[in-house]
Amino acid sequence: MKFQFTKSKKPYYLKKFGGEVMGHSYAVTNHYLTRDGKPYIYRMGEFHFSRVPRSDWEAELLKMKQGGIEIVASYLFWIHHEETEGVFDFSGNRDLGFFCETCRKVGMPFFLRLGPWAHGEARNGGFPDWLLEKCGGKEHTRVNEQPYLDCVRRFFVRVYEEIKEHMDVVIGIQVENELHRNAPHMETLCHMIEEIGFHAPIRTATGWGPAGRGAELPKGMLLPVYGGYPEAPWAAHIEPMLGYSTFHFSSDWNSADIGTDVLDADGSEDETVALDDQANPYLTCEIGGGNQVTYHRRPLLSSSDITSNVICRLGSGCNGVGYYMYHGGRNPIGKTTMQESRKSGYKNDYPIISYDFQAPIGDCGQLRQSYFELRSIHSFLEYFGELLAPMPSYLPDHAPKDLFDTNTLRCAVRSDGTRGFLFFNNHAHAENMKDITETVHVELADKNLPVSIPLTVPKNSYGIIPIRFPLGFEVAEWITAMPIFTDESKVIFEAFDGIKPQICLANGKIIDLQDGISIGGIKLGLCKKERRAEDVFGSIPLCRVSNKLSDAVFEHIENRDGSMIETVESVEYEFVLPPDTKTLVIDAMGNAAALFCGDALISDFYLYGDRWYVDVREISPFSTMTLKILPMTAENRRNVYLEIDMPIGVCEPSVYALKESDNEIQN
Repeated sequence: MKFQFTKSKKPYYLKKFGGEVMGHSYAVTNHYLTRDGKPYIYRMGEFHFSRVPRSDWEAELLKMKQGGIEIVASYLFWIHHEETEGVFDFSGNRDLGFFCETCRKVGMPFFLRLGPWAHGEARNGGFPDWLLEKCGGKEHTRVNEQPYLDCVRRFFVRVYEEIKEHMDVVIGIQVENELHRNAPHMETLCHMIEEIGFHAPIRTATGWGPAGRGAELPKGMLLPVYGGYPEAPWAAHIEPMLGYSTFHFSSDWNSADIGTDVLDADGSEDETVALDDQANPYLTCEIGGGNQVTYHRRPLLSSSDITSNVICRLGSGCNGVGYYMYHGGRNPIGKTTMQESRKSGYKNDYPIISYDFQAPIGDCGQLRQSYFELRSIHSFLEYFGELLAPMPSYLPDHAPKDLFDTNTLRCAVRSDGTRGFLFFNNHAHAENMKDITETVHVELADKNLPVSIPLTVPKNSYGIIPIRFPLGFEVAEWITAMPIFTDESKVIFEAFDGIKPQICLANGKIIDLQDGISIGGIKLGLCKKERRAEDVFGSIPLCRVSNKLSDAVFEHIENRDGSMIETVESVEYEFVLPPDTKTLVIDAMGNAAALFCGDALISDFYLYGDRWYVDVREISPFSTMTLKILPMTAENRRNVYLEIDMPIGVCEPSVYALKESDNEIQN
């Protein structure tokens, strides 16, 4: 397997973008961004402020920052702020201005995904019901028509009143979302926000779409941003997602699988960008930090699913890492429930309240293993992103023959011709990967012998290998460990799963990379992947009781073909909430579940094998709680994609109390 370096054209600045935010100067070239004049790869995480309690914003943003996230992004859901026409709500959890000030306080620029249509699994994609009625249906929205444009302008003007004193915190604005064939309307929205007063160094729109070329955007006004998820719970079928492009390296930025629930397509031909022809940098806003399960499709994701996806995007040339979601949340309830469902005209059913998303930080602030694995990638980007950003991506001469090829090593190289990084991935969600032995040859611009890296990559391993890596007065040909920190006197590496950490010196000698050794006057450190601490909690006794609560909490659920699910009697359990409990942790099997305090719905969940966390801080100690579970039937099981052997019938759940001090963030 061989990589050959080809000299690329010098990047040029896109002069319509750039500006100052929170003490830093940002600019955009056609290959990468710069910060304070230096090449820069951002690390951005989605956090929906209106889905998280206001009292938690500062603490949760600090968790994100400690995980290596620099920029926080959020949709602005119109329905959360103007559910009734003319009645605006920017108070409490909806206080946009206070959220901007919280971002300033913790030192994180804000990327505003302004809309007006957002999606985000919100009811009507975030549009209030009254808007659809006033415009005569959704076909008269997201277009250059009245009264839609007047309604949008009025809403944007009101948003600007909330944010105008905080625009110096805003690093970027995304216009609309997943609108791929209406450049004139996008141009209208761009002019509208400029006239109102919105401004930011970066202005974007989602770039994916069907028919092979992605979104059609007004030229020079918006930067396209891309994404890719580890699974597609919105897909109509209930078969395993095999041969998924997310887990491959490619010069195609336009994922074939993202947005197919709203773009009326089963997939797209990918968009190939020639090395010297790209007009914009490869930036992302929706690398899947997880997936929100739908009723009919419930993948159970691992940290490897999340991290290997990032490895593949970076190796493919990505120069801006944006996660959707990085932090889960909870839907508010107003005059209606505010999640998307078939009853609200959408193609899929989602839980009413829970929007956990299996994210690195869950909807109760719980940390998943993906949080810690991604933190290592973010550390690599912090210390080596300036070096990586100008490096183009190269694919090997012997790449996998198709998306189903599990016999060929999936890899890419980014190089400036003198040094570089080898990105490899031998993991794919729900696929049976194989151990692969391969020697990778990388030809650089100096015309010396190629760097040859012998590898045996175990299944489910992935990582970043430095090539021609300086170590003081020495240069290592390659190192089978990922660098995650450097200063003038030391470099720290993280070991890969199943691959021995070794260093090949310039003379061809291979030595073991061990913690504490020195090469070229530089001290080397070696660490293993950080592991999530286990929760410490106490079991809560349950008492099965006669059904008291209505089954209405499950009435929005339908099969994927639109038929009603098989009705079955739900099962109810009562328990007393122990004092000092921050979060309940629930292990349950079945179809769906809901938790109540009295007759108030606290949270709901589609059961798929993961633990269910519920925030109960606002509930009085010793309150009586009711856990309602809809058992799985054989008929319903046939209509749901699951990755565990979900039992049929009634299964006894377990409920645990997680205290405020349990599972604190690790440094």
